[in-house]
Parts: sequence; C-alpha cells; structure tokens
Amino acid sequence: MPYIIMTWKPIATFVCVVLLVVLAAFVYHRSRGAGESVDERAGIAALFKGRTSTEAYAAFKKKFTSASTADQHNAAHMFGELLYAKEGIQGFSICDGSFGFGCAHTFIPLALFDHGVDAVGKFDAACVQAFGSESLGCFHGIGHGLGANFGYSTDGLSKALALCDTLSWKKPYGGCRDGVFMEFNARLMASNESQKGRPFSIDERLVPCTTVPEDARVACYFELPTWWENSFPTDPTKYERMQSYCAEVRAPASREACFRGIGYAIAPGAAFDPTRGDVSCDILKAHSVQRLQCREGLAWALWADPQYRSGADTACTEGLSTADATACKAQYLFTIK
Repeated sequence: MPYIIMTWKPIATFVCVVLLVVLAAFVYHRSRGAGESVDERAGIAALFKGRTSTEAYAAFKKKFTSASTADQHNAAHMFGELLYAKEGIQGFSICDGSFGFGCAHTFIPLALFDHGVDAVGKFDAACVQAFGSESLGCFHGIGHGLGANFGYSTDGLSKALALCDTLSWKKPYGGCRDGVFMEFNARLMASNESQKGRPFSIDERLVPCTTVPEDARVACYFELPTWWENSFPTDPTKYERMQSYCAEVRAPASREACFRGIGYAIAPGAAFDPTRGDVSCDILKAHSVQRLQCREGLAWALWADPQYRSGADTACTEGLSTADATACKAQYLFTIK
C-alpha cells in the first residue's frame, strides 16, 4: 500500500496543520464579538452543571433545536471544546453528527494538538469502550474529523486513509474510511459555507476512487452515488446517469458497492419509505443483479437508522421473486458482515 504513515514529514508538520485548524476555531469566536461569545459559552457551560456530559449534550441539542443552522454549528463548536476540557479523549464518543458535526469539529483538532497521531488510537479505543467493536457511527465520526483536519486534497485524503487503516474497523464498508470519503465529497466540516460540497465535474465523476488504495475503493465507490445525488438532485435522468457511472467501474466488488451506494443515496430522497425507494431502484435500466444491489443499499440505509429499521425487510421483498427476496435479505447487512 503506497500510503505509509512513516513516510510523512513527521510530527512537526502534523502538529502545524492541526494547530492551524485549532487557531481557525478560536478566530471564529473572536470574530463573533467577545461579549456574545463569552455569554453564549457561559450558557453552554452551565448545561454541564449537575449533569453527566451525555445529559449535557442532550440538553444542549434541545436548547439549540430551533436555532439557525449556522448558530447550531457554531454553538456545537463551543460544546466540543468544553466537552474535551471536561472529559478528555474519552468524551469523543458523546459527539455525533448533529449540527453539522460541530462537536467533533473542535473536539478532534484539540485532542490531536494535545496528543498528536496517538490521539487517533485513543479515539478508536473510546469508541470501542462506549459502543463495542462495531461502533460504526463513532468510527465514521473519526473519519469526518480526519478528512476535515487534513484537508480536501489528494494528499490530505491519503493521510486520513492511512490513519483509518490503524483503527479497529477493518471491513471494506463503513467506519472511518466511509467518514473520510463522505467528508471529502460533502465537506460538511468546512469552515466556510461556500466551500461545502465538492463541485461535480463529469471528467472527475469517479474521482477519487480510481486512485485511492485498492483496499479503500469499496468504501469510496459506495459513497460516490450520494455525491452524485447531491450534485444534480432535480435532474429527471439522475438515476440513469448514476447507473451509467457505476457501470464504468471495472472491479466487481467496487461496481457492486457503487450500485449499493445508489440505493443508499435514494433513501433520504424517498423519505426513508421502502416502497418509494424500491420504485427508484426498479427503474434502473441495469442488470437485474444490479437492481437487487440497489435494493440492498436501500435496505441497509433503513436498517442502519433505528427509526426506519422496520422497513428494511420490505425494501428487500416488495415486488421481488422469492429467490431475489431471499438473496437480498441475506446480503443487505453487507456493511457489518
């Protein structure tokens, strides 16, 4: 594998990069105005009094539920700083994707600044301790943090993936790599709103998946359809386009991941309704096996969210022959198998 951690210009360069990210977070607070920042920080800090940090986070999200997206994200920055100050690295498992991953956005750089590369292994251990060895959401959060911290370049991507390789989750789907690729495409943690979302280019429709290490390509191709979906959401031919792009992928496992990724991308637009999602998969002018792979991705999207989990079997059975339904139900937990 060409991406080896030991070939970096070690810790000095790494710490400089992280320091810049941390300083950027602090510049934000200064730009908001000292009085407002101090008052807001004090209000968030008060949420920790008499509560566990998990309870404080729940109270925080409730407090800011009606705030603007920008204010939610910026307040979550402050919560992440306060959480890290109180809990250290073990507190990372409390952060989640709420408010644009704002909690992780500041938590991860601060921890990396204090602990260097070793912090990544500690994040991993904290995830395992809190949620077990299959804590995909937690590992996914690490991936988002690493992707944002190293930047949205080929070099940054390779460094983030190299660190993902050191973590507990080794399976081809999900986990840290999945978070890195989602962040590379969506740029959810970009500090400037105008920088969010990687611009689509027909010439780069399969980028970066054609150049990343082979063992990362399944995760990469699985994430690409979500980027395509977000790039041309109102195009009536979008699913035709997506299937044509997936059909270009030559390696069978990566092509399968791509078609599963279409199903995964369909789920939000279908309001996580398995029937609506099935219709979108079924209109693909692709081989029946690939339409079934789309169904598998849709079913996984439903199963992965407890709120919609009951619809996973429907996504895999509705309108299908007994043989296809059996095959789909046997495969839709592909991420964790």
